[in-house]
Amino acid sequence: MTHSEGDKIGIRGHIAAENYKLLLLVNGVNITNNFYEGALMELDQWQMDDIERIEIIRGPGSVTYGSGAIAGVINIITKSAFSGAPMSEWKVSYSPEFRSSGFSFQSRRRFGDWGAYFYGSVQKTDGQENPKYFHLNPDEPTDVRYIGHRSIDEKGPQPYLEDTHGRPQIKLHLDLDNNDKFKVWARYTQSGQSHHFRTFTSDRDENDNLIEDTTNRNVSLRNFVISPEYTTDLSDTMNLKLRLSYDDQEYIRYRFSNVEYDIKSPANIRDYAFSQKRFVASALFDYHSSDRLQIATGFEFNRTGAYAPWGKSSNHLLIREGKWIINDADSSVYLDYPDGDNRPGSTRLEEVGNSLQFDTISQLSEATYKLSSNSQLIY
Repeated sequence: MTHSEGDKIGIRGHIAAENYKLLLLVNGVNITNNFYEGALMELDQWQMDDIERIEIIRGPGSVTYGSGAIAGVINIITKSAFSGAPMSEWKVSYSPEFRSSGFSFQSRRRFGDWGAYFYGSVQKTDGQENPKYFHLNPDEPTDVRYIGHRSIDEKGPQPYLEDTHGRPQIKLHLDLDNNDKFKVWARYTQSGQSHHFRTFTSDRDENDNLIEDTTNRNVSLRNFVISPEYTTDLSDTMNLKLRLSYDDQEYIRYRFSNVEYDIKSPANIRDYAFSQKRFVASALFDYHSSDRLQIATGFEFNRTGAYAPWGKSSNHLLIREGKWIINDADSSVYLDYPDGDNRPGSTRLEEVGNSLQFDTISQLSEATYKLSSNSQLIY
């Protein structure tokens, strides 16, 4: 659904600004943002020709999929090197309603036992012009409840789904596969759109001359994932699967409330500016001695951390969860504007240094023994 904080997924009645009760996966790799908003990456991408299917499991699934799978699990399955015949395809698109244009390219090739799949797309969007944002205020007559048409509004409504700071959506995906024994895939996405139902804000120079009317609130997202995987049959009854994954997500929220500073200035970053880096190593051993006995055991190491945004020093870390999480009060760039709107208060700071890091070690074992045609034991 459309939410003031951006598009949100709802499953079984659970819809919130922070989708912590859902797990979002790509090809089985967890890309959920653990520090803010939960399931958000990939959701505002318009080009979807690289997606083969989307699997959705409703209801609790934490035993199988890990912490956070309370309301459900969403697994985006991309096209791969062996998911179809060799091909190449170009596409162009245009949406006059959203003033959006883009192109995409995909190609699948075979090289003996190896296969390769590549996808790339770019989508530039200026957003829906003069959208009708309805303001729920019963004290105002119905015909003036639209944002931009009220007596208190000096500007008209900002565009709906405009690219953040004019930066287009980008998606790149590469899959290399040695006939399902060894495979590696890598994925980069860039997106971000105007969020919240607000009016334009005037961007002025130092002499108070109008430069342009600009969107008031935006979110910027970037994500990179790489995952190699190796599967081998140790014997006719034993199988081993090893997988590594690394993903790096950048999340920045802008609100152009301190107009004396540049729209991209730290003075106009609201509440969140961080990158989440996550490394996961897992091994799964599967044993089938006969039709009666099956055993599986696995191990996983997960290191997840919050750091400054990409290319920034640690003094650009900002996460607002109850308190303002920063590197330290002496060097944080967000404390340089004490008189600005929506700046961290000195009484509610949590200093964490360069980063926040969390390690999780998980181990699983499951055995099934078939006693008869209609009964079995499960451990």
